[in-house]
Amino acid sequence: MKLDALRRPRKLFALAVEAAHSGLVKIRECRAEAVVVARGVERLGMGVDDSNGRAAALYRRLCYGETGCRYLDRYHYVDDAGARHEVADPCRFLVRALGTG
Repeated sequence: MKLDALRRPRKLFALAVEAAHSGLVKIRECRAEAVVVARGVERLGMGVDDSNGRAAALYRRLCYGETGCRYLDRYHYVDDAGARHEVADPCRFLVRALGTG
């Protein structure tokens, strides 16, 4: 389902930001923010892997704050040999009030 097809999303899941440079992350973040602000959303939250300190620092500079919420991001993948691997990465949840920063 396309995000444009939603009238007013309560939650936006799986916004993957795969960018090597913080400038690209900032551009993608602003685009995502514009979409949800237009739909009346007041806060945006995201999970950041605990091992990715650079990403957490970038999002704090973009006015995301620590919530104290910690969780395990669970997923799986299948390697080239066809073996399935279960992963549980410790993460933190950051939140930003939209229209700030």
